Amino acid sequence: MKMKKILILIHHASKCLLLSVILMLISTGCTSVESPKTPIPVSETPIEEPITAVSEKVNLTQDQYDAIIQAYLEQIPEETVTQTPISEEEQSILVNKMVQLYEEKASTKEIYELFLDGIIQLSPKQGDKFVAYAISGMNNNIYDDSMNLEKIAYDSIFFEAFFKEADRVQYKYIDLNRETQFIMNQEVREIVEAAKDQGYYVASSEGMLYYQVDYTVFANYRNYNTMSMATLIEILAFDTLDPMTSDAALIVSGSTLAARTYYIEKKLEAYISAQDMAPLAARYKEYMFMLLYGVNNTPTFSYETNRLTDESMSLFEEVEMLEDSYMSESVKEFRRIVEANDGIIDESTRDKTKEIFIEIDKRYGTTDDGYYDFEPWISNTP
Repeated sequence: MKMKKILILIHHASKCLLLSVILMLISTGCTSVESPKTPIPVSETPIEEPITAVSEKVNLTQDQYDAIIQAYLEQIPEETVTQTPISEEEQSILVNKMVQLYEEKASTKEIYELFLDGIIQLSPKQGDKFVAYAISGMNNNIYDDSMNLEKIAYDSIFFEAFFKEADRVQYKYIDLNRETQFIMNQEVREIVEAAKDQGYYVASSEGMLYYQVDYTVFANYRNYNTMSMATLIEILAFDTLDPMTSDAALIVSGSTLAARTYYIEKKLEAYISAQDMAPLAARYKEYMFMLLYGVNNTPTFSYETNRLTDESMSLFEEVEMLEDSYMSESVKEFRRIVEANDGIIDESTRDKTKEIFIEIDKRYGTTDDGYYDFEPWISNTP
């Protein structure tokens, strides 16, 4: 039962942000929050100008989304499976050791080092359990581990140096891990390397420094997991490479959000009856909410008029061009409900659009209660 609970794992990138956004927007609506600081063959006879068919436009949207995902996947190459798993008895011993580290709240470095050493020795099924307990253990420790950064939390000189380095990588904090040799400030380099040695990277928001789990490392070893776990880890790694939100605002393009939602949908549809797809389905539902409503500081509608913004309408039209897509149909239904209410998003439209998320639950087996079971895996913000 414990393994079943731990593997229901992932529904949002921060327990402090996305759960609260979902509960607030769906039940009470939004309140304004001040926002903080992507040659034609020659014919001898005249030919008519070709009319672009709808299906061709659909392909353009799908190609765009596929290209976005491919760019992420190229940054997390898979390790080639080069050895046969150890015996079942030895695998059981290895996995039980990871479970023990999790239960005893062992150090993050000890958990991370066992993961690196052990994952290549396991079968996919055992690898899933091994990874689940490893990441859960790291996230259990992440708050206390982040306290190690407290000594520099009020050091203005360090902060200036850190953000100078972060600016060099366009505030893609994971890139500091990947390019430690280019960090000029010695103290910053030491802090980043200390995080990297534990499977973390150093991130910042709202004037704080804290650790985040570096899911790109876990993604490098996803060949040792089942398809569902591998996809789940890919989605987490995308968030590491290119976080969706910061300071309660969406910081990726709408097309990027749609592409990542569509990627999950394709995996779910390919394995729609698989029991272990529930964590991925919960992530999909969360992304769908962000796609339709946005987040606090970047809603899809104007706080002043409660009408969808031009940018949101353009994104919805883009998504609707997808063919045979449940996401596309959901967006169409959302727009139909809003337009039937004179384009206004109010309590009545929120009540009616709840049905969209109920249908997602029915289709993919997600539940509201299950959201809270994901926290051991993804609640990695102090």
